[in-house]
Amino acid sequence: MFLQIFILNFTTGCDIIEISCIAGDFIINKKRFTVIIILVLIAITALLFIYQDFALLFFPIMAFPFKGMSNNLKAFIIFFTTLLVFLTGKDCLNKKDVIHMKVIYTLIIIADFALVAFKSPVPGISVFFLVQLNLVLRNSKHMKEKIRSAGKAKRRILSSYTFFMCVFYLFAIIFLINALANQTLLLVAMTLYLFMVSLSLWTALTNFITGLFPRTNGLLVFIGMFCFLFCDINVGLSWIFEKEMIGWIAAALIWVFYTPALTLIALSGHKKSTWESK
Repeated sequence: MFLQIFILNFTTGCDIIEISCIAGDFIINKKRFTVIIILVLIAITALLFIYQDFALLFFPIMAFPFKGMSNNLKAFIIFFTTLLVFLTGKDCLNKKDVIHMKVIYTLIIIADFALVAFKSPVPGISVFFLVQLNLVLRNSKHMKEKIRSAGKAKRRILSSYTFFMCVFYLFAIIFLINALANQTLLLVAMTLYLFMVSLSLWTALTNFITGLFPRTNGLLVFIGMFCFLFCDINVGLSWIFEKEMIGWIAAALIWVFYTPALTLIALSGHKKSTWESK
């Protein structure tokens, strides 16, 4: 009798565990499906506004006859990528990281709104400075220990990259001083922001090289920040050469880089299992 009860309880326990596993897999598969749908929507939306921007620039007759269509579609990109962050849930790298990511993407929304709402770009640049500062803090936790324990080969790569970033920043500052000599406030804002976004890119690469994040997440962070830098370069060129062809092309290129930047950084907060089948 005792043996029968034991076997019954054991079987029931196994059934409960099996049901829990099935439920867990269902939740994971449902989230993976949701993430994939969002990524597809981001890709379709991006293709539409990229086509619209370049059609208006080079072939106006071929553009969609909807005023403000491109800007409305770009707003959806911000919504979709922010949704990716808020859907992270238990699939985050850790609890502090997902909170940090939510703060970062809330600041991104505020920064993009400020660039549209104010005549001067300085308020928007100031908020984007906070975005990059938070990205640096998020991507550099425990980085000192990782750098100290890194091998000679990795340290050489980091040293070479640091030198390259310093040279890039120096030439960029010289260019900004020549281009914005009569706009002191904007010059100061862009100089400080350029320093922060350069530091953020350096941090992202160091994160990837030292293995601070899981390899896939570190790669997403680095590529995302690389795209962010090129997005910001095009923003600057579109402001400086506002009435020239180079400025118009740069304006059309902004979201070509901004979209993958927002998407990849948002995905970097998810565990690898979120978007990969087992």
